[in-house]
Amino acid sequence: MNDKKTFLLHPMLMVLGFSVVLRFWNFFEIPFTHDEYSSLRRAQYSSFHELIEEGVSHDTHPPLGQIFYFFWIKLGGTAEWWVKLPFLLMGVFSVGLVYLIARRWFGNTSALISSSFIAVFQESVMHSQIARPYSLGLFFILLSTFALQKIVSSPEKWANRWWIVLAAISLSCSALTHHFSMLAGFLLAVFFLVAHLRIHARSLFITYLISICLYLPNIPILLKQLDMGGIGSILAPPQSSFLLDYIKYIFNYSDFFLAFSALLLVLSIVTYRQKKMRSAFFICMGIFTVSFVCGYYYSIHVAPVLHFRALYFVLPFMIMALFSFMKSVSIRLNWILSFVIVLSGAFVLVFGRQHYRTFYTDGYGYILNASNDLSQEGNTDVMFCYSPDMLTYQCNAQKLNCAEFTNVDSSWTMRDYVQFVEHAQGDRFVFGYTWQFYRPPLELLGMLYHKYGHMSQHQDYFNSNLFVFDKRVESGNARYVSDSLCDLRIATEVIMPDDSLNVLAAFQKENEFGFKVSTQVPNSQIQIPDWLIASITVRGNELKDALLVLEVKEDDKQIHYDARNFEQFRGTNDSVFTVFNALFSPDIFLKGHKYVVNAYVWNRGGRFDVLNFNFIRIKGNPLMYCLDRPLFSGDLDYLPLLE
Repeated sequence: MNDKKTFLLHPMLMVLGFSVVLRFWNFFEIPFTHDEYSSLRRAQYSSFHELIEEGVSHDTHPPLGQIFYFFWIKLGGTAEWWVKLPFLLMGVFSVGLVYLIARRWFGNTSALISSSFIAVFQESVMHSQIARPYSLGLFFILLSTFALQKIVSSPEKWANRWWIVLAAISLSCSALTHHFSMLAGFLLAVFFLVAHLRIHARSLFITYLISICLYLPNIPILLKQLDMGGIGSILAPPQSSFLLDYIKYIFNYSDFFLAFSALLLVLSIVTYRQKKMRSAFFICMGIFTVSFVCGYYYSIHVAPVLHFRALYFVLPFMIMALFSFMKSVSIRLNWILSFVIVLSGAFVLVFGRQHYRTFYTDGYGYILNASNDLSQEGNTDVMFCYSPDMLTYQCNAQKLNCAEFTNVDSSWTMRDYVQFVEHAQGDRFVFGYTWQFYRPPLELLGMLYHKYGHMSQHQDYFNSNLFVFDKRVESGNARYVSDSLCDLRIATEVIMPDDSLNVLAAFQKENEFGFKVSTQVPNSQIQIPDWLIASITVRGNELKDALLVLEVKEDDKQIHYDARNFEQFRGTNDSVFTVFNALFSPDIFLKGHKYVVNAYVWNRGGRFDVLNFNFIRIKGNPLMYCLDRPLFSGDLDYLPLLE
């Protein structure tokens, strides 16, 4: 009875309770991300052989996640809650495994602290809610660690044979889930072997041999994937501040949460009484440090692969190492410490990071539903930028006929967009602009604003935007668009002819550069997340590959350059037309920095007149990277409220 009462009063039950609530909150409303749509598409094949050939070999990830998808959706369908359920459960189990592992290595208090942090980190909660390899890989890494602990703690010769099987299967599964979890599993195996070579070499060698044999069938797939190269076209190389930014991100970008954690760390180090460091500390620090160094070196010298979630598989080891100095304290103090951590972490997650607003507000579904409602009113053109499988899934879920909507993809050229906007017949244009499948040219927004004159709606989501342009609106667009940027400085180096009525500049063949427009960012009208679109209306047929150039300088150093050829925007036989060039600011501008943006004409032997020049600011989307960047005041202004 006393044992049962002690178990029921254990603070770890409270930690697990928090982890369940935070992960399963509003369970049936957790939306799919684009990567989940992609995984679903690549799992819906008629045979296992087709799955491997078409759904796995052409991807950059190992096959276990797709294999699991293949059988799981055949068992229960493709509803969001069903697909996510096992990953959510593995997220909760991972919190429990962190406690069991840390308790054996570092004691009960250290284990409670470590598992409490993993329970409330947004990184941990979010990846438990996403049916992707991250929750799967972390679970198998922790399960491998737990089984290896059992192996090296067993004094009997064959008493650990079932732990050997479990460790071997878990290590092979981690290698078959993600390349970074494969690296973590390899490091885990090496460090355990080094630490326990004298006594448990035989058991460990048998474990690793079985694990390698289980992995061998994946070698042909691995070699084929390696031939595809890296993913440098998607990720940018990590900055020198990557590790510091990662620490801030892990602690939910909360100064209080981070300061409290630092204070707890300092107190634990000061009160540490062991004469020597435990070998487990070096295992934990080694796994995290080597994973980070390998990812950083590869990203700098080969191809960018390091991002925050790549370190998710080794995050618990870093946390366990940091709080390994904490000596065990009384049950009452354990309750206080774990309760303060989970309560403050949950508060920051809900109110600081606004996780259940930003992540749960599904832009794909909201945009489709709003677009359908607007199109029912008539005289409206609708354009999406969804992956085909995403659009099909959303249309089926909402019972909509999407055949009447235009869905664009990467095969469209700039001229295709120009012609589509030119032939749009409605008084209103609805555009669903998504980020994670294919990002259409931002110049499209300039074309639409140029044609319709007003933006009547603008909604932000972490994965997309909704824009509504309307000829019938007469006022109120300054909230979304500004085209009277009064601080612009116009400098023209082109000699104007005496008879140049209504002409800003007349370019002759010898005028190579001219008509330079500059503005500083940020300023009273342009903020860092805002998008800038330069437009120039020209007249003439002798263009000779003239370009509209946009460049960004910071401290006189050029950090961005882009040019748009006039011919891309000229319709058939048009002598007067408008050229656009846009800045996608989230990939260029950084908070706390100051920039000078220059727009100018580069004439390469043509002859034409400049009739008009405009530099508009469109309210950018500060939520685009909000899941791994800080939230600031006003970032949620254009996010619809959850119903």
